[in-house]
Amino acid sequence: MNCPPYTGELSDWHRSDSVYDLVCYLTANSKGWILDRIAREIMLASSRHSKKVWLERVDVIHLPLMRADRNLFMNFDIAIWCIEKYPELLNSSNYIYYTHPDPIRTSNKDRICDTFNRVSKVFTMNSRDATRLVEMGVSADRVQTVLGGFDPKMFAPKKGHQGKKIAVIGAYYDRKNPDRLLALAKSSPDLSFLVISPEPEALVNKGLDWRNWEHFSDLMALPNIEFVEVAHAEHPALHSDIGVFLSLATMEGGPIPLLECLASGIPAVITPTGFAHDVVAEGRNGFLIPFDADDETIRRAIFQCSDLQSEEISKSVRGLSWSDLGKTIAQYLVVSFTGGETVQFSSKTYGQFLLDSGWHIIEPGGIWSKSKRATIRVPLEWRQAGVYQLTFRIWAFDRPDGKAHPVSVWMNDREVKRLANLGTNPEPLTIEVPAEKVSRYGEVIDFRCEELLCSSMLNPASVKSLGVRLGRLDITFVDGETEG
Repeated sequence: MNCPPYTGELSDWHRSDSVYDLVCYLTANSKGWILDRIAREIMLASSRHSKKVWLERVDVIHLPLMRADRNLFMNFDIAIWCIEKYPELLNSSNYIYYTHPDPIRTSNKDRICDTFNRVSKVFTMNSRDATRLVEMGVSADRVQTVLGGFDPKMFAPKKGHQGKKIAVIGAYYDRKNPDRLLALAKSSPDLSFLVISPEPEALVNKGLDWRNWEHFSDLMALPNIEFVEVAHAEHPALHSDIGVFLSLATMEGGPIPLLECLASGIPAVITPTGFAHDVVAEGRNGFLIPFDADDETIRRAIFQCSDLQSEEISKSVRGLSWSDLGKTIAQYLVVSFTGGETVQFSSKTYGQFLLDSGWHIIEPGGIWSKSKRATIRVPLEWRQAGVYQLTFRIWAFDRPDGKAHPVSVWMNDREVKRLANLGTNPEPLTIEVPAEKVSRYGEVIDFRCEELLCSSMLNPASVKSLGVRLGRLDITFVDGETEG
C-alpha cells in the first residue's frame, strides 16, 4: 500500500517527551547497503538515543520527522530538501554525509552552498571532494574528510595467497565504466576477470542489476569472464581467488571494495576517483591509472602488482575499520564542554547522553550505578594550555551494618581518586584534566565499587543492587600553563 506524502508543518511533528539525541535520514534503497552500515556505526559510536528514518525518495517524506538534538542526512539532497521545507530544523545541529557529486540531481551549486554553509559539518568520503566543495563556495571549516571503512574481522591477508583473477566488484552503474571493462577483457584473453555483483533480491533499486546493461550478454560471452552474484558475507571467500582489484570508474565516493581488498592483501589498479588518491600509494599497495588509460597501460599496472607484498598492502589500511569511521564522525557530533557548564544527572537532562554503561534508569534526584563498574564519557574541547576541573557530586547511603563502602574513581583506565567510605552526604570529587591532553573521544570516567549495596537495607520492599549515586557534574576551565 502506498502512503501519501507527509504534508504537515513543523508544529505537527513528533512531540513526545523522549527527544532523540541523533536521527539519521536515508533513502529506502540504502537499506542493507554501505550507507546503512555507515549510519549504524555512527549511531553506535555517538549515542544510545538514536533512530533511522527511511525516505522513499530524497524529496518525499511519508512520516513526521523526528524531533532530535542532531540530524545526520546520509544524502545531501535529503538535507537540501528537508532544510528548505522545514527551516526550523536549523534549531538543531545538522550534519551531511556527502558520498560524491551527482550530476543527475537537480540541486544546483547555489542550493548546495546555501545549505552546506548552514549545517554544522559536511563529511566527505575523500579529500578531493572536500577540495571541490570549498572551491564551490562551501566554508572550509564546515568540511571534514573521513575515509570509508571495512570489517577487519572479515577481511585480512591470508598466508600463501595465490589469487590470479582480476576482480571488478559492485552493482551496475554507468559511472563504473562497464564498456571499458568489456573492451579490456576482449583485448586480454590471457587475463581472467571476476565480476562480483550483489544478489538480485538484495537490490532495492532494480536498475542496479548488471542485466540492465545493454552489453551484458557480450560480456558474458567472453571465455575469460566469470560473473557471480553473492551476498557480501561471501566476499572474503572469493578474495582467495583474486590477484588484483580493478576499478575503471569515472566517479566514486569510495569505493569501499577497494579498502576490503587492500585489507585482504590484494593490490589495486584504479582510476583516480573517490578516496583512491587518499589510500593508494604507488608501488606499495597498487597503482593509479588515468581515466583515458589504454589497454596496455592497464595491463602493465596489473602485471606490476605481482611484485607487491601482501602484508604491506594490508598494513596500508590499518585504522580504517567501520568502527574507526563511526568513532571519528561521532567526535564531531558530540558537543564538547569548554568550561562553565553544569550537568544534572536527573530525568530529561543532557546528563543521560554522557552515560555509557552500568547505570540504573535515571531518577529525579540522580542516578544509581547498578554494577561494580559504571562508566560515563565526558567530551572536552582541546586547548593548547590550561586545566579542566571535573567536580562530581556523588554519594551512597550509610550502611546499617556499619561497614565501610569504599569507592575508587578511574579516568581513562588510570585510578585518580579513592574514597574510603562513601556515605549519605554528597561529596565533591574533583578530577583535573590538562586541556592539551584531552582524549579524542571523551574522558572515560569509571566509578568502581568493591561491592554493591542492596536497596532492601533501606526499604524491604525494594530489591536492587546499588553502587554510587551521581547527582551533578560541574565543569570548570582554569586558564594558564599546566604542570608536567
